[in-house]
Amino acid sequence: MSYKLLIFPEVLNAKCTLQRMDDGLVILGKPDVDPGGRKGQSFEIPDDTTNGHGAIIVVDTVEWTSEDRGILYLRVAGFQFPWMHESETAAFRKDDYRAPTLKHKGRSGPVRLV
Repeated sequence: MSYKLLIFPEVLNAKCTLQRMDDGLVILGKPDVDPGGRKGQSFEIPDDTTNGHGAIIVVDTVEWTSEDRGILYLRVAGFQFPWMHESETAAFRKDDYRAPTLKHKGRSGPVRLV
């Protein structure tokens, strides 16, 4: 059995990855739709992943990259998480807040955010 995590990136065709922090396993996101019709991407998290596992989610687009670090919560027997939709068996709680890295083609040097 694997665990399913849905995310909803602003850019639907972005390359999304989830990486477990302990062993570096990288899982690619794939296009998915939640039961309410909202389009996003999902990750199939292997069943050897432990509840409370550290993870990094990267959303990479042509213009920017966002890296979020946090904790994976897995639906295990006896536990329910009210913020999880019935179709999900995993949730991600961001606990490290970083600004997105902007990419500008043909431009070098730091980018100033205003």
